[in-house]
Amino acid sequence: MRSIAITLFAGLVVACSTPMSAPDAALPDAASDSGASPMDARETPTDASDEVADSSAPTQDVSTQDASITDAEENPWRLEPRMPAAWQEIGATVHGGELWVAGGFEGFRIVDSVRVFDPRAGAWRDGPRLPSIRHHVSLVSSGPDLFALGGELGTSFTPDATCYVLRRGESSWREIAPLPEARGAMIAGFIDGAIYVAGGLGPRSTLALPVLRYDPAADQWRTGANIPTPREHLAGFVHGGRLFALGGRRISLNSVSNVVEAYDPRADRWETLAPMPIARGGFAAAVSGDTAIATGGETDVEALVSADALDLRTMSWRRAPSMRVPHHGHGSAALGGRIYVIGGGVRPILAATSIVESIAVP
Repeated sequence: MRSIAITLFAGLVVACSTPMSAPDAALPDAASDSGASPMDARETPTDASDEVADSSAPTQDVSTQDASITDAEENPWRLEPRMPAAWQEIGATVHGGELWVAGGFEGFRIVDSVRVFDPRAGAWRDGPRLPSIRHHVSLVSSGPDLFALGGELGTSFTPDATCYVLRRGESSWREIAPLPEARGAMIAGFIDGAIYVAGGLGPRSTLALPVLRYDPAADQWRTGANIPTPREHLAGFVHGGRLFALGGRRISLNSVSNVVEAYDPRADRWETLAPMPIARGGFAAAVSGDTAIATGGETDVEALVSADALDLRTMSWRRAPSMRVPHHGHGSAALGGRIYVIGGGVRPILAATSIVESIAVP
């Protein structure tokens, strides 16, 4: 969700935007959602100021006020321990056997927060804060090290090129070589010793084109082939040595896409694959085994509760069970045989929730 100005309470003006191989019986059909919107989403207030959040301060969780939680016993999505704050437009990944979440909006404030979920303990803890506040940042784990790449700054949603690394055993982030161009609301993944970035919002609020490749050993970036369908607020994952790019939009909510493309870094080439059943933007995806699940997203009138599953052996889509609450601008990651959906907004614009859900991946 980006650049839709709204007035909150006493004149406060803010702007906000960013694998299963089981038989179909494990993924029953779910009700469909609309995937398009007539609203342009880039009207930004000129007088809005940025705020740094105090992580100890409470943040509004609208999911406790007006978003009902589906509690049907047959719903396979399991409610997990909530995050310590209502949070959306976040970066999320698995690192060191835990879920890591960084940046974004906590309630109505842009933050540098980092929080970590240990599924064995079923508890959240604070991680080392980012060196600067930002939202729509990408988190990527190389195994030993965790990287925070780009993102967007302020209520102007300005893409940024700054990148950081949290080395194994260290307690603070270090700045590394910046992206060759500013990027936010993109996808990123680690393949064969390198990090690849694709899509997103680029300089001067244009759609980014080239793939960016980072060599951690040399601390250097270079560019690759252009993405065939430029878009931002897309979702992605790595599987079989390729970076998958799903859906997204062309800056406005009325341009959401169902396009699926995969990048092969060895050939520096993109391939177009079977489209998603519905168009999605401002959503997330994760892969476990041979199945990826795309979750949520938003239109101008609602956040989506639906999910779709992609069988990566046959490259065919089917509907997955709908989540218990809608999510957009959320994080998603696979860990321990489950796919997690983390925070996000339960309505368009600023409507952050602390709810975390997960589904078993047979």
